[in-house]
Amino acid sequence: MNNSVITISGNLVSDAKPGLTSSNVPFTKLRVASTERKRSPQGSWEDGETTYIDVVCWRRLSEGASTLKKGQRVIAFGRLRANNWTKADGTKVYDYEIDADDVASSVFFTKKEGSDLSALGNESW
Repeated sequence: MNNSVITISGNLVSDAKPGLTSSNVPFTKLRVASTERKRSPQGSWEDGETTYIDVVCWRRLSEGASTLKKGQRVIAFGRLRANNWTKADGTKVYDYEIDADDVASSVFFTKKEGSDLSALGNESW
């Protein structure tokens, strides 16, 4: 059993994709894009590489996750699971996904109308 716990935040690449297993267990698959942000030598923020990772939500968590939409910013927490297989042409494929314990909407970049966080003294938020 893999106990590697991971937390990611990013934007959904597509709407949530709910489904049922062959034994009628509900699940929802999410695809999250997470882009590294770093400061340039000139002090401005720049985008780094984007990592795409699948998140699988099971049972009760699947119900809430099924309402999430493309572009929505989310935070996902769970166990990292490695999947690997060999394609028909002999190519080995390695894939990683998160078996989610929880998923939530992120409000980090949400700005309330009329608010000005610069008064708090940290414009880099």
